[in-house]
Amino acid sequence: MTIDAKARVEAGDLTLVIPRNRLVWGLSATAGLLLVAHLLTSLNRYVFGLTFFGANDLYVLFDMWDEVSIPSWYSVTLLLLASGVLTIIAAGKRASGDRYARHWVVLALIFLAMSIDDSADVHGHTSYTLHAMFDTGGFLAYAWVIPAAALVALVGIAYLRFLFHLPPATRWRVVVAATVFVFGALVMESFEARYDTLHGVENMPYRLMVGVEETLENAGIILFIATMLSYLSALASEVRLRFPRA
Repeated sequence: MTIDAKARVEAGDLTLVIPRNRLVWGLSATAGLLLVAHLLTSLNRYVFGLTFFGANDLYVLFDMWDEVSIPSWYSVTLLLLASGVLTIIAAGKRASGDRYARHWVVLALIFLAMSIDDSADVHGHTSYTLHAMFDTGGFLAYAWVIPAAALVALVGIAYLRFLFHLPPATRWRVVVAATVFVFGALVMESFEARYDTLHGVENMPYRLMVGVEETLENAGIILFIATMLSYLSALASEVRLRFPRA
């Protein structure tokens, strides 16, 4: 990211130039580093057992299973970034009177809701409630995947026509991104639930599964962000945000 100081001085404007490829690579590298940190701290806790000052703190900070951790914050940030990009696209579509403008608005709100869910662990609380009500077990022990799968199916059906109006390259990248994310969020979560009922969560295999799950989710979101940025750049060469002086 660079700031065009000359434009700011001469015209009272602040120009931010964000190279799309660098941003995507930066997001991907960060996700990879967080996975490495999660695996190393988990290995130390469950396999090597090395004791040193701050060892437990590092484990807690980089534990992908913990909702209050750096990886959790990063996942929320990715979802918010995706929502922000979608909001910009939606604004452009509404301004041009595009027939699918509402779809873009709703999609931006969906990602915003996902970020809230990830931050406040709404799905976790829902899971406890459903598990207590219906005594789910095995692959459905984390019962939130049941309504989540239904919601995914409903959104998929509702957005079929929207999906097919997208350019082919964009369409298939969205499909791949969604598939990767859903596989991590629902399929891997179900396997974790099954493993949890048999062996519990305080062991290395479970933490490895969590690492795979969270990394797949992050990869899906990053691919989606990259796809939307590419789509946005095809719509407009630049995006300007104006904050008029009162």
